Amino acid sequence: MEYVIKHGTGFSVEVGSPEEPEITRWTSWGNGDLQQSFMLHTPEGTLITDPVLPQQGEALNILKQRAGRVTAILSLSPLHERHISEAARRYRAPVYGPPSAKKTTKYGRKLNARYGAAQPLPGGIQTIESGDENGEIWLYWQTPKGKRVLINADTIYGQNERGGMGGRNVSYWMQEKGIRLRATGTPSRTELRRRYERLDALDIDLILNGHNPLPLTNPKTAINEVLSKGTFEVHPSGVCTFMYLDFK
Repeated sequence: MEYVIKHGTGFSVEVGSPEEPEITRWTSWGNGDLQQSFMLHTPEGTLITDPVLPQQGEALNILKQRAGRVTAILSLSPLHERHISEAARRYRAPVYGPPSAKKTTKYGRKLNARYGAAQPLPGGIQTIESGDENGEIWLYWQTPKGKRVLINADTIYGQNERGGMGGRNVSYWMQEKGIRLRATGTPSRTELRRRYERLDALDIDLILNGHNPLPLTNPKTAINEVLSKGTFEVHPSGVCTFMYLDFK
């Protein structure tokens, strides 16, 4: 594990080693809620998910060095426009978006292709429909060294550390010391279980997401526990629904 903060941007090798990284995470402050992006270092080149670019030149240079040859920019959710257009220009790479992406969105004008469920991406990365009404897509990748990783945007949070990431406290919806599943709108408990129980058929060693400081390292056990005995809660505004559980 490597962790460096440069001008409000934290870098961490989540899979592999600093010498041979397979997945690199970078986390940014100052652009709304704490946001995470990932570099997937495949044999064909690097794929970047939901990029948030640092503002300082030094941090941008570090990011460029770590990225190497970028073959694609991936958007996992229409809610994660972030800095897609700027990243596409900077790295001269095509942008892949979920089927729900629209050309009218800010990043949509840079959209080169939409990907659907079970459609392989460069590097052999698989796509899975999350079932969320906003059209979020999950990425599933077995790295060259055999680590099986699921990457999501906003639908699976868990295992934060309060006061981590330079002293920034976590938001309640990031679920400190537990797991929180999030769905757009007001689906039923039964529907949420149906969506997430599908993951039980996959071999998953690690779950990474678009906001949490820490990865979910016991994913199948954690998801099964929250589905069986977690709290079901609809946000007062009706904008989203949660199932969550604290691990004691």
